[in-house]
Amino acid sequence: RIWYSWAARHQAESRSMQFPPFAVSVWCLWALSVGAGADVVTISPTYQTPYKTASGVTLRLNVFEPQGHTSGSVVLFHGGGWLRGSPGSLYPQCAYLASRGVVAIAPEYRVGHRHNTSPIACVLDGMSALRWIRQHADTLGTDPERMAAGGASAGGHIAALASFAHELREANENRGMGARPDALILFNPVTVLSPIDGRPEYDHTWFNQFRRRFQGV
Repeated sequence: RIWYSWAARHQAESRSMQFPPFAVSVWCLWALSVGAGADVVTISPTYQTPYKTASGVTLRLNVFEPQGHTSGSVVLFHGGGWLRGSPGSLYPQCAYLASRGVVAIAPEYRVGHRHNTSPIACVLDGMSALRWIRQHADTLGTDPERMAAGGASAGGHIAALASFAHELREANENRGMGARPDALILFNPVTVLSPIDGRPEYDHTWFNQFRRRFQGV
């Protein structure tokens, strides 16, 4: 509430200073993060396990295992515009879910700035993670038919797309194992990749390739 109040009060000033409201909002978030720095608590997963090797990189699942957990699992994909980000941004949510008796998992996936890949690789890695988790449910102590998926921004997009394009897979993956989640938990997900209200399209080579690949999904 403090942040929204501050942003609303200063948006008018930002116009007079020719700063866009979005810039003011970003500055607010940065200021709050700096102010809260002294209270940051390190959160770590219970363990990590590899699920895939691609582009010469071993990708891991960060697993938060509760004590006396139930059979359900939640898989959360981090945001970052398919270009950046890390699973650590969702560790607090995973830790909370684990405290409530749910196995929570934050997968690594390839991103553009670190691995020189397109968003298509992000989606394929997400599908691989979901498929691996379902296939290894016994090892994880979860029910393969009670797997929720979610995430923030681009990560929310990966989870949402898994509900509609769950048959996307790498050539060497098990065709008998589906990636479709049983529920979705989405934080500000990317859900529209086409022009809105006459606004010009976002023009980027890999983004346009991505949009063409998933047109109609």
